[in-house]
Amino acid sequence: DGRSLAGIEILTTDTTLGALDILARPDGSPAYRSLRARATRLDIGPTGVLVASIEDLIAMKQSADRPKDREDIERLETVARLKRRLSR
Repeated sequence: DGRSLAGIEILTTDTTLGALDILARPDGSPAYRSLRARATRLDIGPTGVLVASIEDLIAMKQSADRPKDREDIERLETVARLKRRLSR
């Protein structure tokens, strides 16, 4: 319920598509309004989900600075370069 979720900073759950980490206040993220304004909406079945922008994801992963985040940063930077090329 909402009261239980309000006290959780990190929630990891397994889905049919793999593990899903939900962070309430990720390090390196901007204020919620800014994060939301730059997010991309993805439709997953009948539900719309806001996903942080690539740039915000990179900033959060740089802040976490774990080995797996450094690998993710390389992939995200590649995606960002491809998106910029396609938008030209």
